[in-house]
Amino acid sequence: MPTSVRDVMTTNVISFTRDESVTDGMQRLIDANVSGGPVVDDDGRLVGVIARGDILRYMVSGRDSS
Repeated sequence: MPTSVRDVMTTNVISFTRDESVTDGMQRLIDANVSGGPVVDDDGRLVGVIARGDILRYMVSGRDSS
């Protein structure tokens, strides 16, 4: 049984920028077969997290124009 987050975390992490399109972000999540990832600013600092569920809710809301 794992004893810490270190035992189960992913180390090859894909990150996203705030300006990346929703469609591109979703495609990258699918291609990498991951459910989410960090959103970073131009200096690589964490500014948020995006997940497939966030993108799907956005697309279903009808606000997606891509």
